[in-house]
Amino acid sequence: MAKLLTRDCVRLVREAGYAVDTVEHLRACRWLLTVTSTPGGAKILILVKEGVLVTTSDVQDLARFVQVRNVQCGILLTYNGTFSRTAHHTCTDLNNHLLLCTALPHADQLVQNH
Repeated sequence: MAKLLTRDCVRLVREAGYAVDTVEHLRACRWLLTVTSTPGGAKILILVKEGVLVTTSDVQDLARFVQVRNVQCGILLTYNGTFSRTAHHTCTDLNNHLLLCTALPHADQLVQNH
């Protein structure tokens, strides 16, 4: 399978109905996108991590980004990877509008649920 590129992240997000505002390539296999949900206009952060185990530190990083950038919610999307059990627990404990997913929810669905 080919490595994920920045343009692939943008395509995934646009196909799910979000408008991409900014893209930051944080480090190898990790991107942070600031997007706007097209139905409601809410600002959302999407942290994409490719092909590795997503851990507690990834969830904590996204929570910090959401807090500092004052956005409605954050999505941690793993691309060809999995979430550790502790990542799920951390997400539940933080309970600050974070979503862990292996497939990006469509913008319409996210607005209805948040």
